[in-house]
Amino acid sequence: MPKRKIIFWTTPELKQAKECLIKNDNNVSAATRELTKKLRRPATGIMFKLHQIKKIANPVAGRKTRVMGKKDKPKNALELPKGFSFDFTPKRAEMFQDHVRLYF
Repeated sequence: MPKRKIIFWTTPELKQAKECLIKNDNNVSAATRELTKKLRRPATGIMFKLHQIKKIANPVAGRKTRVMGKKDKPKNALELPKGFSFDFTPKRAEMFQDHVRLYF
């Protein structure tokens, strides 16, 4: 079995790959086709490197963050009255019109 040839990326090649990725609006397949002709490297290696650049640098698009909303109290929940006491300490208690929920 032949040994694999290790190919390193030079700084100008990385810069060219980033510019090509920006020019193609983060389209890795289009940038791969363009760079394969210019750099004379295998397409799979270029595609892998472009995915790495896109994941780490993300030159064009800003990262989208998912916003998680806080869980609000149910609409019919009431605060516990001042004279209400327990023999134990729950972490949270909600009093409803027909029942009380205790969370430990």
